[in-house]
Amino acid sequence: MYIDMKILWFSNIKLTETQMSGSGTWISGMNDLLSTYYPDVQTANVTIAEIGTVREEIVRGRSQWVLPKKTTAKDVDLFVKIIDSYHPDIIQIWGTEFFWATIPFETICPNVPVILDMQGFYSSVLDVLYGDLTMQEIIRCFSIKEFLRPSSSLIALSRRLHKSVNREEEVIRKYKIISVQSNWVKENVNLLNPRATIYETRIALRPQFFQSVKWNINKMKPYTIFSTASMIEPTKGSFTLLKAFREVKRLLPQTKLLLAGSIQTGIRKSGYMRLMEQFIYSNGLGDSISFLGSLNTDDLIKTYLHSNVFVNPSYAESYSLILAESTYLGVPTVATYAGAMGELGNSDSLLYFSKYDYRSCASKIISILTNQVLAKRLSIQSMAFSEKKHDPKTVAATQFSIYNSVLK
Repeated sequence: MYIDMKILWFSNIKLTETQMSGSGTWISGMNDLLSTYYPDVQTANVTIAEIGTVREEIVRGRSQWVLPKKTTAKDVDLFVKIIDSYHPDIIQIWGTEFFWATIPFETICPNVPVILDMQGFYSSVLDVLYGDLTMQEIIRCFSIKEFLRPSSSLIALSRRLHKSVNREEEVIRKYKIISVQSNWVKENVNLLNPRATIYETRIALRPQFFQSVKWNINKMKPYTIFSTASMIEPTKGSFTLLKAFREVKRLLPQTKLLLAGSIQTGIRKSGYMRLMEQFIYSNGLGDSISFLGSLNTDDLIKTYLHSNVFVNPSYAESYSLILAESTYLGVPTVATYAGAMGELGNSDSLLYFSKYDYRSCASKIISILTNQVLAKRLSIQSMAFSEKKHDPKTVAATQFSIYNSVLK
């Protein structure tokens, strides 16, 4: 068994000394867990940012190279310099979404094994890009922002996704070692590259979730729905959620909806966001919906614990970190049975509905809001399921075993 290891990560996440929010927090979480349980495993991170020159820094005792955003896979000399200075035993690429996976590592460092860690699938997003929008609604999504910048339109996004799907499939076929977060991802990878050695990894939550108190029915605010469904594109199901909320409000007018995530304003507001605002206004929902903006980890946890029910209406998820977070805290949760989300709970711990089915979503929400016995049972069962799946020691041990196996 190898104990001293040097792992070089290539990721889209810049590790910081402060709390992280947004996408990719599991990378920071994994860094924390490896530091805690396997301090002899040294990890270093390569990422990009809006800077002019390469910056090398130390974050929480770990090396990090921050590269200018103009960097591409063709900057081979830069990657050779970093690899030669760090001498990694393993290189790990976090996701296919960025150019890291197209760097010619097989030429740069042929003797260093490279792990491709799958984060998602462009093809699954492309399949449901327009969500449950009608053709008329899709047309209405072309508004001021899209007129001034056509590249921001859903049609332009669809074209880019088609190109990304082709590149992603080439990347997956290229790599010999691939780690996956779910059986759903594993099945998709097997279709493209059945010869690859596939390892099943686990998602790391942020330390604050492990340290947090759990959801308590006596301390939450009744009739409060919380969601982090993205308002940027239809894929995340926010329009389905709004239609479900309209039905909930019809029967339970005291209900409130809290939405976390980036807020668009002015001419930067997408046509899709304007479409949803029009829906909110025309259905008299404005006084019952609060847009919270981006939340740091502590505020996110407080909002989870404050809520009566959490909803993830997304149509395509290779895992769903937010679902893992809500169930770990024991928040009664409603989620789409789509992608890998069916692996994050069972019929006793989560209430699932079919994608696009806003009526079923509303019905599930109402059943939790009006039945404390059900809410308590879901809370207890979701904690039991999620605490086992996301046990920090097991998550770290699984990652360590992958590295150890690769080096054998």
